[in-house]
Amino acid sequence: MIESTFGFPSTSTGAILRREKESGSELGLRLHELTSKGQFAPDDIVIALALNWLDALASPGDAFVFDGFPRTLNQAEALDKILESRRLPLQLALHLELSRDEIERRVTNRRVCSVCRYSANIGWDIRSEDEPCPKCGGKLEHRADDSLAVLERRLEIYKNITEPLLSFYDKRGLLASVDVSIPKPKAMSQIADIIRPPHLAMFDR
Repeated sequence: MIESTFGFPSTSTGAILRREKESGSELGLRLHELTSKGQFAPDDIVIALALNWLDALASPGDAFVFDGFPRTLNQAEALDKILESRRLPLQLALHLELSRDEIERRVTNRRVCSVCRYSANIGWDIRSEDEPCPKCGGKLEHRADDSLAVLERRLEIYKNITEPLLSFYDKRGLLASVDVSIPKPKAMSQIADIIRPPHLAMFDR
């Protein structure tokens, strides 16, 4: 949604890893084995794939958005070095807040389009899982890793490994939080207000 609103190129850790898994490479098979069990991919692999994505941008000096990266302090420090080498310091770390119950509801109701990879949620984007993708009309599928067992593992990893990033970025004055339990349009409006000046001005060249 940020990409369509502001025109910033964006990607997520999940999208990068899925592309590698779908390639059928040895690395992709290894990643599938890890993520299907709710485990995060190793830092060195995630950092390398994120760097490859940045290198492939048509205008690497312009603004961009990472979704779900960094997930660990090691990844955050690596991202700092990558951006420093490009003389493009990080401007904003956006934290999306959601209750445990709502996370469970959204995960179990999530369906992903087999064609365009759009993520739709039953009750929000579609009324039932039998409906086609609201974006392209493709078939919506249930992701194998969208299970309660995998979710429990991911939440445990988040608390131990990812949550410390909130303090890391807050101390640097870069952290902004948004409650995304509200409807998408309202949440996006709040996010847009945060990204607009002064941050948007900093991105302009």
